[in-house]
Amino acid sequence: MGLVGLVLLLLLGSLTVVYLYLRSKQTFWKRRNIPAAGNPHLLYGNVSDWIKLKEHSAVAQQRIYRDLRRKGLTFGGFNNLFTPSILLADPELVKHILVKDFNVFQDRGLYVDPEVDPLNANLFNLEGLQWKVMRQKLSPTFTSGKMKMMYDIVVGVADEMNKFMEVNYHRKDLDIRDVLQRFTTDVIGNVAFGIECNTMQNPDSDFRKMGCKAFQFTTWNLMKTFVAMQYRGLAKTLKIKLMEDDVERFFLDITKSTVKLREQSNVQRNDFLKLLLEIKNQGKLSDDPNSGGEGLSMRELAAQCFVFFLAGFETSSTTMNFCLYELAKNPDVQDQLRKEINQALTQDNGNIKYDTLMGMDYLDRVVNETLRMPDSEWLSER
Repeated sequence: MGLVGLVLLLLLGSLTVVYLYLRSKQTFWKRRNIPAAGNPHLLYGNVSDWIKLKEHSAVAQQRIYRDLRRKGLTFGGFNNLFTPSILLADPELVKHILVKDFNVFQDRGLYVDPEVDPLNANLFNLEGLQWKVMRQKLSPTFTSGKMKMMYDIVVGVADEMNKFMEVNYHRKDLDIRDVLQRFTTDVIGNVAFGIECNTMQNPDSDFRKMGCKAFQFTTWNLMKTFVAMQYRGLAKTLKIKLMEDDVERFFLDITKSTVKLREQSNVQRNDFLKLLLEIKNQGKLSDDPNSGGEGLSMRELAAQCFVFFLAGFETSSTTMNFCLYELAKNPDVQDQLRKEINQALTQDNGNIKYDTLMGMDYLDRVVNETLRMPDSEWLSER
């Protein structure tokens, strides 16, 4: 056999192995007699239209979900590209996974490498013992009392947005989505990083630019994310870094400089960063004797501030945007909500207090209904 023949034989053999491997992945559920979405593509599985950018990933998941419900199934298999996955279609089963059997399903299956990608080593991404230890440290910071402590900061940012709207509400080119994103940026910048971003007046601030860049995906980033999500072991071996260098450097530097200022000048501010500093230096909160353990490193502290931004920036602004849209379509609901808000304003002499806000039942129902309909977070993985 000549060299050309040998090369062709090796190529044919390699292609055959790859085909059989992919075929085994796409028939994973069928071979186990588990109901699953039919006709998976060899490469794209059951999400081919999403990969080809013909539909949003939420639409792809919804299509599979409705197919399972139509068949009367509580769960079913599907192939996310060539990764066998299960989609739950029953609320009670979801409750078991997320609540009753949470100790078994606590990991989200996300790629994280604290050494290579320090900002991604946050509570949302960590797994196993690392997640458990971090959760024990941070849980006391999310009590209702701690949220109430930060309320005045949020009100201050809301006042700035109100001033902005009083001047600009008549503009036909006003993008309310952009305004809401600036609002959430200012809230998170103040609460999590302890800085005045003031993006209402300065929409091109470095904080907003870097925050927006953290959500941008280039083709190269998408490729890295694909490898990291599908082959986490390989990604760690290759030390794949998902966060852009300049974004990481900006948020690490801004956290370090703010921490240095507070520790050297003894600056006190009722925000999330203050709580993290107590954990960093004391291993516990000053008003919670039951909390305790090792403190936080500077990188760990920055990562928790950063996830505060990631979790709240797009989700909060999108929810408010959808809420305003639905209120515009339903003027009767809008009138009822305005009535409740005006009553609260009258009760608190024009400045709604935290406890009053927490007791606004109709507002709570409006927000919950908004979350139920066009949810900005359509998928929770385990």
